[in-house]
Amino acid sequence: MGKDKQKSIDVFFKKKVVSESESSDAPTNIISEIGAPSHEQSPSKCRRIEHTDDVIMVKNKFFERVPGKRKPIWEYLAKEVDEIQRAYLIAGPYQPKCSYPFSKEKHHRRFQASWFKEFSSWLEYSPCIDAAFCLPCYLFTTKVGARHGWDAFTIKGFNGWNRGCAFRGHDETINSRNSGNFIEMIKLLASYNEKVADVVLINAPLTAKYTSPQIQREILHVLANKVRKQILLDIGDFKFCIIVDESRDESKREQMALVLRFVDKDGFIKERCFDLYHVQDTSSMTLKNAISDILSHHCLDIQNICGQGYDGASNMRGEWNGLQALFLNECPCAYYVHCFAHRLQLALIAASKEVSSIYQFFQNLNFIINIVTASSKRHDQFQAAQIFEFEHLQAIGELETGTVLEKNRNEGSNYSQRGDAIAAYKMITSFEFIFNLLLMKKIMGITEILCQALQQKAQDILNAIHLVSSTKELIQELRDGGWKRILESVVNFSKLHEIDVPDFDAQYIEGCGHRQHEQITIEHHYHFDIFNSTIDFQLQELNRRFNEQTTELLSLSSSLDPKNGYKAFNVDDICSLAEKDYPLDFSEQERIILNCQLKHFHKDIPKHPKLQNLSSISELCQGLAQTGKSNSYHLVDRLIRLILTLPVSTASGERAFSAMKIVKTRLRNKMEDDFLANNLIVYIEREIAETFTTDSILEDFVNLKERRLQF
Repeated sequence: MGKDKQKSIDVFFKKKVVSESESSDAPTNIISEIGAPSHEQSPSKCRRIEHTDDVIMVKNKFFERVPGKRKPIWEYLAKEVDEIQRAYLIAGPYQPKCSYPFSKEKHHRRFQASWFKEFSSWLEYSPCIDAAFCLPCYLFTTKVGARHGWDAFTIKGFNGWNRGCAFRGHDETINSRNSGNFIEMIKLLASYNEKVADVVLINAPLTAKYTSPQIQREILHVLANKVRKQILLDIGDFKFCIIVDESRDESKREQMALVLRFVDKDGFIKERCFDLYHVQDTSSMTLKNAISDILSHHCLDIQNICGQGYDGASNMRGEWNGLQALFLNECPCAYYVHCFAHRLQLALIAASKEVSSIYQFFQNLNFIINIVTASSKRHDQFQAAQIFEFEHLQAIGELETGTVLEKNRNEGSNYSQRGDAIAAYKMITSFEFIFNLLLMKKIMGITEILCQALQQKAQDILNAIHLVSSTKELIQELRDGGWKRILESVVNFSKLHEIDVPDFDAQYIEGCGHRQHEQITIEHHYHFDIFNSTIDFQLQELNRRFNEQTTELLSLSSSLDPKNGYKAFNVDDICSLAEKDYPLDFSEQERIILNCQLKHFHKDIPKHPKLQNLSSISELCQGLAQTGKSNSYHLVDRLIRLILTLPVSTASGERAFSAMKIVKTRLRNKMEDDFLANNLIVYIEREIAETFTTDSILEDFVNLKERRLQF
């Protein structure tokens, strides 16, 4: 009986091999099996269903057959769904024979008509959006799903013709039923090409299969080194900045990510992940020695470092023994910049702790989230409530709150669960909670733009300072004129969800002890004790952590800003910048020439049609390279590149650790350090790796050591 069950399951999940004669009759078989009228059926009912190539007619109504254009099945009336489903099944999957477009990726791929033969019973293709669909998925999906990717084969379609997959298999022996994706891919390619089949796997000459893990490591090593060489070639003789961060991997080993920031020959800012290095500890001297070893191994001169980007940890920013101080001793122009994104995070956290009401709000919010997510049952109820809310969003106008908590406070399995649910429900349905929620949503909505901008690779430090200033201005405007709008939105939200709104003219009473505050109303409490205080502390933290006047370097650099028709351009300030902050990059003679170039620059560049209306110093650098003006004003171009090389954030280093969690997982936690580093370099800098030809990779592979075969 168990064997019979296994056979029935395999029938559903194995690919069906269909011959050409069978595939040509597939639509006929579907109609005969599903829609052909039997003697017991009414002939008149079957005649109501007709279809052409692109439409289906049911009871004199036309329905779109093309995937991507047709209406979702759940949007039809319940009494119509059965007949519509039957009509689509009779018509069969929409499988047009046409010219399928190539994807826009570097390695062009497209939909294959042969897939219709392999998956004739369900596969559909939409020519209008170039995507594949599943007919049963479309017909029998009744509700909007909360799971990610639920709409891939129903509404949006699937067009990822190239998907990443696991590389090696657990058992790659000849008799293995699953040799892993790599070996199985070789077998697949061999089945399509006899010439390939004659030289791979068991047919390889001199048993030189070149499929062992060691060979794959060598090929990966070749690829990673080619990526690093290309990065070094892009840097050339230009100055560069080091961005360093550290984190533990899955096997609890401390890894240090090294990112190089530089400006390429075309004037574009680049941040390239250069290496991942295992360190024994995170002391400043250990990190310094590791970075120096990497740079010297690849012939990068430490004297060419013109910037350092780290977080605010003491081992990094220490003025005497920190990492930045150690490099400054060897390279005086390697200026340290504390990560702007980290500063913003610290400012938000510090400000939220200063106001007791906001601090308590985040504590309560964390408690509510734990209540909902700690139980699988409550989590499922929360997802079901979300689906229900989304289905009726247009009719309701707002999302309902407290559905799951309200249910659990009455139906909890024990007193503890019911007690937690009651406490959480009281929190989330209080006016003060709603007020703090909407206030922080407003503030974080303003800082979100700055947060996203600071994490961009091509962000320059002057533009980042401008964004910080505009963020401060918007928060100040919120304080000066946003009170009435915030209060109105909170009151409307509370009334919509039947939350009690207090009498704002009543006297404010604090806590359970009913301690009264003389001449303080409830409105005064919310306006001054929460609204104004929260914004004031936020501005105070932003001003303290983002003070552009703290370094003369940044203030003088603003003289090169091309905004408003080069209004801030100042020859004396720019010359002072070169003399004071970059004395090793400009000789005394060059500083004299720089002064002359700047005077001509100020007269010439603002009149150039391609160099007008620029918004940032990075656009100016790109414009100088494109117009060839970088050759005429080579010293000005050099100074601009030095400023652009200064780091803004360590987001690129953190992205490397995000990739590390994908590559080195709990199941692959014994990966060697070199293998991990090479994997990450190729994965993160795949834009560079894709430019290499097969012949160049093969040539470097052969040059590693003597091979049994001559390529």
